[in-house]
Amino acid sequence: MQLPGESVIHDIRTYLAVNLDKPFSISQLAKDYCISPSKLQHDFKKCFQESVSDYVLRMKMEKGRSMLHHSGKKISDIAYELGYSHRSSFTKLFRKFYGYSPREVKNICRTGFLFIVLLFQIYNNSEKPSNFLRYIDTALFPLNQHLLYH
Repeated sequence: MQLPGESVIHDIRTYLAVNLDKPFSISQLAKDYCISPSKLQHDFKKCFQESVSDYVLRMKMEKGRSMLHHSGKKISDIAYELGYSHRSSFTKLFRKFYGYSPREVKNICRTGFLFIVLLFQIYNNSEKPSNFLRYIDTALFPLNQHLLYH
């Protein structure tokens, strides 16, 4: 059961999630949804256990990470799609949020893909895996674990 006014807070969260690429201000959101800025911030935190700005940052970082994993887009294009005017702003926040850079994510994805292609070629050519393959697996394992579980 929702409390009075809670549906407005849910509507605001939906708006923010759909418009991650657009700048927002608490005062403009409050005005658009006919609620005071302090009530908006208080009720949002009460409903979702995080501030409006923390929610937007988390959503941008999660979407950015997903795009790094699943799209072939450049980091600068991803940053722009998330509303950052400079790649460096996105990279700095991403590193602070996750503890590793967007470039590291792209390299792991690229290396993982190349690794699969290499294994496929080895299988098709009936060659034995080289020390290089064992090295890649050993080198990538800690970072893969970090990316999977954080």
